[in-house]
Amino acid sequence: NSFMDAHWRFMCSPKFPPLHRWVHAELNAYPDLAAFYGDEVFGRGRRLLRSILERGMASGEFRRMDPGVAARMLIAVLTTYGNWRHRPVLCDSIGNKSDHQLLDEIKDFYMTAIRPAPAASASTLPSRS
Repeated sequence: NSFMDAHWRFMCSPKFPPLHRWVHAELNAYPDLAAFYGDEVFGRGRRLLRSILERGMASGEFRRMDPGVAARMLIAVLTTYGNWRHRPVLCDSIGNKSDHQLLDEIKDFYMTAIRPAPAASASTLPSRS
């Protein structure tokens, strides 16, 4: 949760929109800078989140999954919502929601997606008759 909180704070900051626009508009013209950004900025966040997910899987808090995919998915959702948050006209269903409400929705969705499946009880197992 603290990873999501910190990432969301940045998404809500006034620094996010121009940086995001610049990265997507200009980095293709600078392959070395794009590689650096991909590894040192974007990649660093993904690696941190991946290690959090791996620890959660090892402890049984999260279901078994590909931690790289799960990290990429969370960052994609946070980034997309960050864009929508700064331009609510792009997604009118979030226009009336506070930053806190949006983050709660993201957390609920994501944490439900990575939660381990409940263990099957004897009453839910198929009978062998």
